[in-house]
Amino acid sequence: MTYSSISDEARLVFLCAGPRGNDPEIARIARAPLRWELVTRMVIALRAVPVVERRIREAVGGRLPAAAAAMSRLAMVEEFELQRMDERLDETVGAFQSAGIPVVLLKGAALARSVYQSVVDRPMLDLDVLIPASETKAARELAMSLGWVWKHDRRYAPFFSTHHHLPPFRDGRGTRALLELHTGLFPVGHPFGLDAAEVFSRAVGARGYSSGVSVPSPEDHLVYLCGHWVWSHMMNGGAWRALRDVGALAERGGLDWDLCVARARTARATTCVYWTLRLAQRMAGVDIPAAALVAMEPPSPGFLLKRLERYFRWQVSEGRVCPSVRLGQWLWSAALRPGWSEHGGARPWKNPELSIWVSDEATPRASAARRLAESVGFARAFVRV
Repeated sequence: MTYSSISDEARLVFLCAGPRGNDPEIARIARAPLRWELVTRMVIALRAVPVVERRIREAVGGRLPAAAAAMSRLAMVEEFELQRMDERLDETVGAFQSAGIPVVLLKGAALARSVYQSVVDRPMLDLDVLIPASETKAARELAMSLGWVWKHDRRYAPFFSTHHHLPPFRDGRGTRALLELHTGLFPVGHPFGLDAAEVFSRAVGARGYSSGVSVPSPEDHLVYLCGHWVWSHMMNGGAWRALRDVGALAERGGLDWDLCVARARTARATTCVYWTLRLAQRMAGVDIPAAALVAMEPPSPGFLLKRLERYFRWQVSEGRVCPSVRLGQWLWSAALRPGWSEHGGARPWKNPELSIWVSDEATPRASAARRLAESVGFARAFVRV
């Protein structure tokens, strides 16, 4: 494994997303001179403060260096907030259960009730809940009776009229949590052959609840998580959580790898799953069966796959961006092989919902110096052997 395209600080953070076997390397890096202010900024941006702080502290066998004191203080505050979110999740899902509304937890909420111990072990902002479309009105009214607040905004009405979840509810009781009631899995125009009805039919019971509250089967959840990150987010955000989550499923989810490969193929998500697993293996040290990766590897030359891997490692390690939007889209397509993956003309950047959603957000243009630095970093990451 080579790490030449990412910093020691990024290596440390992403190793904390992987298994306990990473601890000796985590300790070695943590004891060396580091820019701890950069590590702290990274874990704040990734919403990973309590997990990373705890992993490093346990790996070094005690306290963190004095330069990391700010991260330790933030971890205490974050854990308290996440405990409150955990209670809100239980209260809300329990009320749905009592009302007879079937629920399948998704993403972080599902993982917190399956492969992690609680929400504290899986930091998040959104509590994602899949419900039958027929229960939308009842679920919305019940959520509002529990203190979840929805403020209608006409600007986003066209977006949510066809979106796969209702407008997010904010917690009127003071936590930062957002409740998202899903009736589908992916935005309109997606290419995947995995729908909500299938996930409901194969769901398994969520830990801590009786009947009526489930989580996706491990194989469905793996495919969904990978499709959500690679396609819906174009691998531009949430990398640390995505790699950690698939690692947790691989380590503790009881995955049937042959079934995973088959499910990825029937869902037309093979390349999404392949790249997520490959990056989890290379950046976080997650143990992925070689046969599974080989079975899902796209028919691209080996040298191209290596360079694409280097590019994606560079991109996700510290939230970098490709210096050209069109070039970034081309590289994403080179990795995903939409034709081979049977995606037709579907592309994330062609999704009409996205233009509506981002039109109100002013994104400041990077300085010339920043653009030059990104261009140089990109060249080093992609071109060097």
